[in-house]
Amino acid sequence: MNYFSRSKIFLYAMISFCAGVFLGKYLEVTLLHCLIVLSFLILLRIPRCPLPLRISVVLIVFLTFGACRYQSFLPSINEEHIGFYNDDGTEYLIEGVIDTEIAEAKNNLKLQVSHLNLFNSDSREHKKLGGKVLLTVPRYYEVYYGDVIRFNAKLTAPKEFETFDYPSYLARFGVYSIAKNVDDFEVSGGYKESQDLSGFEKLGFLFGSNLYKTKRYFAQTIKKIYPEPHAAFMLGLLVGEKKGLPDWLMAVFQIVGITHIIAISGYNITILAKVAEKTFGRIGRRFIFWGVLAMAIAFVIMTGAQASIVRAGVMGVLLVYAGFI
Repeated sequence: MNYFSRSKIFLYAMISFCAGVFLGKYLEVTLLHCLIVLSFLILLRIPRCPLPLRISVVLIVFLTFGACRYQSFLPSINEEHIGFYNDDGTEYLIEGVIDTEIAEAKNNLKLQVSHLNLFNSDSREHKKLGGKVLLTVPRYYEVYYGDVIRFNAKLTAPKEFETFDYPSYLARFGVYSIAKNVDDFEVSGGYKESQDLSGFEKLGFLFGSNLYKTKRYFAQTIKKIYPEPHAAFMLGLLVGEKKGLPDWLMAVFQIVGITHIIAISGYNITILAKVAEKTFGRIGRRFIFWGVLAMAIAFVIMTGAQASIVRAGVMGVLLVYAGFI
């Protein structure tokens, strides 16, 4: 068996990159370290350099890149970041834009807010901050993706549970603060009127807003066709929506071991691929791939673009593309 074939070397490099991402939490990699490691690449140009040494250099480079990738994701918690104001006991007036789909629970709504402005006591001067805030409001508020909201609240850092690293979970989405004691909550406008968004960002909000409207229309149509809990089950099956499923049904799924059927996976992308094949196949076979690609991108964004969903979308598109080569 050849342990140094191109495919094996590529595998080793990817493993080294992943190891670098893991070790990035414990190592402090600076620009100087990166330059030193990159200088090792000169060894690859030396004639008759042993193959194991060449591979070791490549693995060290990918390991360093992985650590750099992890640390470049971490923000600087200073006066220009919302996390700087956590747990100081002060109540702040905060304004921002809802930048993800609203998570609905039985009695409340969870909102993720970015493009933050922190106002002073007289509400005239404000400071633009990086990072995001997670807040919970009663369910009776009528808010949507892209709304500009304003509220008073105290900020606290996410707390780590005994069996769950909640701060790291929220950090994936850029959330470093949780709003407590939310008061004077109001919708002050929409993303189109916001002065803090660039034209490109407003275009992204417009695209996302239309996708979420399509998802809501799709959900309303399903609820008109099917009674409960069948409608909730269909939404879970098609778009991974679990909020409407009753507790007793979720308990049955867990006992039987079939909760995976209501999770977003390659199964949903397969349904999209079949729909695109039937729809665009009537126009012409060459349109099928582009139809699947467009529907997969829209589906991934509409369902939250989490890592598992993106992976399923990429694999589904590649599978369809493989049928054309």
